[in-house]
Amino acid sequence: MLDSIFGANPDIKRMQSRCARVLFSAGIGANLATILAALDRHQTARPRAGSARANGARP
Repeated sequence: MLDSIFGANPDIKRMQSRCARVLFSAGIGANLATILAALDRHQTARPRAGSARANGARP
């Protein structure tokens, strides 16, 4: 769904293509980039030990 929305904007398409070329030239393909993004999201979704949120503070 987001691809169809973002794909309608030529500036965003150009930026996505440029990022994909940079990642590919660094040896990171689409599948690996997706896995790394998912892992990063998983890590940032959990509160870190010792943080105010982990200690029960509300946002």
